[in-house]
Amino acid sequence: MYCKQFTSTSTEKYFKVSAAQVQNISSTWQIAIQTRAVRKRLRKYLSLLEQSHFDLANPRFALNNPITVFIDESWADKKLAIEELLFRSTDSETELALWNRGPTHGERIKSFLNEFVRTPLVNVVTVNFSPHLLSTVDFFTYFGSHHLPELRSLNLSLYHAPDLLRTVNVEMEVDCFPSLKEARIFFAGSYCYSCFCAVLYYLRNTAQLTLLGCALSMCVTSCCPRENNFSFLNLRKLRTSIRLLLPEEWHQGIQFPRLERLVLHCSMVSDYQQNKWKYKSLFPGAQIHFYLPKPYGDTDLNDWESRYLQNRVDMTLTLADTDGPSSRVRFVSCSEFYLTDDRIFPLSLKEVHLQFYPEQSISRRSKAFESSYIEDMILRADGAISHLRCSSISVEERRTTTLFQDFVTVARLKFLPFLTAQRHTLVSLDLSADLLHDCLNDQQALNQILSLRGQLKSVRELVANSASVLRSRPFIIAILSWAVRKRLRKHLSRLDQSKFDLAFPAFALNNPINVFLDDNWILEKQRLERLLVRRNGFVTQLALWDGGPMCGEGIKGFLDYFHKRPFVNLVAIDFTAQCLSVADFFIYFGDHQMPQLRRLSLSLYHVPGLLVPAGVDMEAGYFMSLDDANIRFTEHWCHSCYFAVLHHLRNTSHLALLDDHLFVEKNSCLLKHSHVSFPNLRQLRLSLKSFLLSEEHMVHHFPALEIVFLEWFQLDGYLRNLANCNSLFPTARVHFSVHKDCRVFGWHRCGACTLQPSARNELAFASSPDYTTGTAEPVVNFCGCSELYLSDDRIFPLSLKEVYLQFYLEPIIRRSDLPLRRSAIEEVLLKADCGVSHLQCLLCSVSDYALETLTQGVGTAARLKFLPLLAAHRYTLTSLEISADLVFGCLTDQHALQRVVSLRGQLPTLRVLVISSETGLGIYLLDIIRISGAELKPFLEMFPCITEVEVQRANHIRRTKLGDICAVCPRLQILRCYLCGYGQDCATEPNPPYRLDTLHWSLDGDFTADHLNTLPDGRPIELVSADSPRDGDLVPLCPQLFSKIWSSIMRVNYFHD
Repeated sequence: MYCKQFTSTSTEKYFKVSAAQVQNISSTWQIAIQTRAVRKRLRKYLSLLEQSHFDLANPRFALNNPITVFIDESWADKKLAIEELLFRSTDSETELALWNRGPTHGERIKSFLNEFVRTPLVNVVTVNFSPHLLSTVDFFTYFGSHHLPELRSLNLSLYHAPDLLRTVNVEMEVDCFPSLKEARIFFAGSYCYSCFCAVLYYLRNTAQLTLLGCALSMCVTSCCPRENNFSFLNLRKLRTSIRLLLPEEWHQGIQFPRLERLVLHCSMVSDYQQNKWKYKSLFPGAQIHFYLPKPYGDTDLNDWESRYLQNRVDMTLTLADTDGPSSRVRFVSCSEFYLTDDRIFPLSLKEVHLQFYPEQSISRRSKAFESSYIEDMILRADGAISHLRCSSISVEERRTTTLFQDFVTVARLKFLPFLTAQRHTLVSLDLSADLLHDCLNDQQALNQILSLRGQLKSVRELVANSASVLRSRPFIIAILSWAVRKRLRKHLSRLDQSKFDLAFPAFALNNPINVFLDDNWILEKQRLERLLVRRNGFVTQLALWDGGPMCGEGIKGFLDYFHKRPFVNLVAIDFTAQCLSVADFFIYFGDHQMPQLRRLSLSLYHVPGLLVPAGVDMEAGYFMSLDDANIRFTEHWCHSCYFAVLHHLRNTSHLALLDDHLFVEKNSCLLKHSHVSFPNLRQLRLSLKSFLLSEEHMVHHFPALEIVFLEWFQLDGYLRNLANCNSLFPTARVHFSVHKDCRVFGWHRCGACTLQPSARNELAFASSPDYTTGTAEPVVNFCGCSELYLSDDRIFPLSLKEVYLQFYLEPIIRRSDLPLRRSAIEEVLLKADCGVSHLQCLLCSVSDYALETLTQGVGTAARLKFLPLLAAHRYTLTSLEISADLVFGCLTDQHALQRVVSLRGQLPTLRVLVISSETGLGIYLLDIIRISGAELKPFLEMFPCITEVEVQRANHIRRTKLGDICAVCPRLQILRCYLCGYGQDCATEPNPPYRLDTLHWSLDGDFTADHLNTLPDGRPIELVSADSPRDGDLVPLCPQLFSKIWSSIMRVNYFHD
C-alpha cells in the first residue's frame, strides 16, 4: 500500500539506519528474505563485508553460497557466531579469508588458527590467508585432511624455519587433502629440499597447482632427509615462477603423469629454451605456456605474486607477424602465451597492452597501413579483450605540428578501429592522454567517436594516463586558469588536493603544499623526496592523515627514511596525533634537519635515562627562526629533559605548552641544567603548573613577552600563586581563554563554553555604578566568554565572540514592584559594543514555586532579558544555544510572543540553532509545561537563513513532525531531533517535499513503514529506534533500506534466537 510513496526512495543507496536493541527476527522478515527480489537487492547494495556479517548472523538465509567469513582484528567479537557456523552447521559451506590484511596484533592469524585447532572445520571449502606469512610448521599443524577434510581451494604464503620441524615433532606423513581442487602456495626466502617437497607431498591430490616464490633459494642441506617418490595423479594444470629444473636434480622421483598444461613465468623463457628436453621429460605430454604478470602500479599491495614477481629480464618478445613489423603497433604483453621457434603466440587476450609508433604515418599518408598479427586478431575479434591498455610513444625528435599530425593519424586509423572491434567485450580501458586528446581534436576521429555513442555498454572503468603526456600545453593552460583551479579546490577533498599537489607541484592548488602522511607514504617516497629534499622553491607543510602511519614504527619510519637529508622546503609540521619520545625530538627535529621550519606541533613523552646512552646531542640544531611552536607533554617528565626541550625552542616568537596529565619530577636524567631565556618570545600559552613546579630549580627570562594565555580552569592556580606569576612574567599581560580542546559543543560544535567559574573565588563581571537601576540581584549572570583578563578579582572581557549566560528567576519572583537590575555584561551586550557570534543562554535551577509563578517568571525573563539581547545582536549572531525553558517562555508569554513576531526574519546571519535539554524547572512540572512542534513556528521564523537545527531531548516539546521544522526553515540542511520517552508523539507525514543533507531522528517506539515517509530522497539518513523493525510491508517496498538495517543489526548482534 506504500508502493507509490516509495517509487523514488527504492532506487537510492544513501541510507544509514541503526537500531539500539535487536531481540529476534519476526516471521515476516524470514519470509521476505527468502524472496528472490529481496536477496538480489541485498547482494547489490551490501558490500562484501556487510554480506559476510549478514550471512554469519543468519546462515539459514545466507546471501552467498559458500558463505565468506572475513577475519580481521575484531574476529574475537564474532567467535561464537564463527564457531556456530564452522562446527555445528552441517549444511553451510564456508570460505575463510582475510579482510584489510587480517589481524595485525599478537600472533596475527595464528591466534585464530589456535582457537580452532582442536576441532575439524567440517564446512570450510576455501582458505585464503596469503597476505600473512606462515611457517612450514604452521602449515603441517593447522592444515591437512585431519583439520580441513572438505577443503577444495587453498591459498597460503609460507616461509621456512630451519630444523624447526624436528624440534616441535610435527607429523608430516598424515594423509593429504583428499578433495583439494586448487592450491596456490607462495614460498618466501630460503628452503631446504626436504621441506619444500614435503609441502608438495601434502598437495599431491590437487587438480590445479600454483607455485610462486620471492627471493627463493634451495639449500643443499635438508632438515628432514627423505626420499621423494610420489606422483601428482590428479594434477591437470601447473603454474609456477619457480625453477623446477636445478642442477641438484631434487625433482627426481616426482612424477606428473596427467599434467596437461605447464604455465611458466616469462622470466623463465631463456631457461626453457636451454633445457627443452628436460622439461619435456619431466612433464611428458604437457603444453608449456608462459604468462606476464601485471605491472607493479596496477596491482594490490596485498597480492604477493603481483608485488614481487616482475619481468626483470631484459628481453624483447615480438608476436608472430605475417605481414611485417611496419604497422607501427607494438605488442607489449598479454595474459598468457606460448612459444614456437622463438615466436610468441597468444593464448589469452583478456588483458592486452599495445604501444603505437606514429613516426612513419606522414611518409605513408598516401598508402594504407600494414597490419600485424595481433592487430588482425583484434580487428577480427578472434579474441575477447576485457582490459585494453593503449599508449603512444615517439623515439624521434619532431616538430610539434608534425607530431600532432602523427598522433591524430594513429588515433583515427589504429586505436578507434580496435575500440570498435571489441565494443561488446571491453570492460576497462586505459589509454594515454595523448590518444584521448587526438580523438577529440580531429574531425574525422570525432565523427567515429560519435558513431560509437552508447555502444560500449560493458565498459566500467576508463583511465586516462597522463604520465607520458608529450604535449602538455593544453593541460598547463587549463590548470593555470583561475576558474579551473577554483573548481578543483571546491570539488576535491583535502586529501585529493594533497595528492594532486604532490603529483603536480608546479601547478599546486595550495601554497604551501599540504602533504598528508598515512601508511601509503612509502609509495610516494620518490615524489616526497623531490618535494621536500631538493631545492626547487616549493613551500611544503606536513601533517598526519587519519592518525598517520600505523604500521611498523608509525611516523618514525618516515623520519628514519629521510634522516640526515634536510627538508629544505618544509615550513610547517603537525604530528600531534602521534606521540614521539624526547630522544626522537632531538634526533629528527632541529635546524640541521628543517632549516626553513616556521611552525611546529608535536606530542612528546619522556623515557628516563634515554638521552645519555643514545648519545643525543642536545646543544646542536636548535631552531633559529621558528615562529610558532605547539608542544604537548604527556605523563611524567624529569625537569632537565623538560627544559632541554624548551631550550631547543628558545628562538620562537609564539609558544604553546600544553599538557596531558603532566607531572614534572625533581629528579633529572641530565646533570647539566641550563637557564632558559626566550629573547624573541612575544606570546605564550601554557598550563601554569608546569612552570610553577619547576621554578625552584630553573630561572626563566622572557624579556620581550607581551601576553600570556592561561586556560579558564587555571584561574584558581593563578590567584593562589599570583606573586610567583607576576615575578615570572613581569612585563606581560595575563589573559584567560577557553581553548578549543576544552569546550563542550555537542553535535553542533559551536557555541559558548559550559565551564563554570572558579568555585573558590566568586568572580563578578566588572560593573560601573551607573549600570545599577535597582537593589535586587541581577537576572542575567555572566559565566564565560572567549577571552578575558582579571584586575583586582574583577573580570574584563577581551573577546565576546562566544558568550555563556545564565538566567535566574528568583530576582524576578521576589522583586515585588522593584525594577530589575541590569548587570554589567547585560549593559555591554545591549549597547552592542561588541558583536557576539555564539550565544548560549540557559535557565538555572530554581526553588519550588507554584506553576503559575514559574510560568510568569520564565515569560518575564524571556521578554525583558533574553529577547532584547537577541535583538541587539541580530546582525552578528551566527549560532544560538537556548534552553527549552526559555523557548517555552518566549512562546507562552503574550508580550514575549509579540516581540518574537516583530523579530520575524530579523536575524539573517544565524545559521545554527540548538534547543538544549537542560532545564531549570522542577521535574514534576515536565508533564504540565509543554508545547508542540507546530508551536515553534514563530520562534523559528526569526531565523530565515538557518541551515542547522538540533532539538535535544527537550521534555517540554512534544509531538513533533518533520514538517514542523523543515517547512519553516527553507534553507535547512541538517536536522537532529531527539525526543525522549514519548515515541507516540513522533508523528510522520506522507510524501515530504523536503531535501535535507543529514537527518538524525530518534524513534522510541517501534520502527515501521510509516516512519519511512520522513525520509528525503537521496540523502544520508540515520534513524535510531529502540526496537527492531516489525512491519513486513517495509521489506518489498524498500529492500536496500532493509539491507542497511540488517548490516547495522549484525554489528550489534551476530546471532539470534
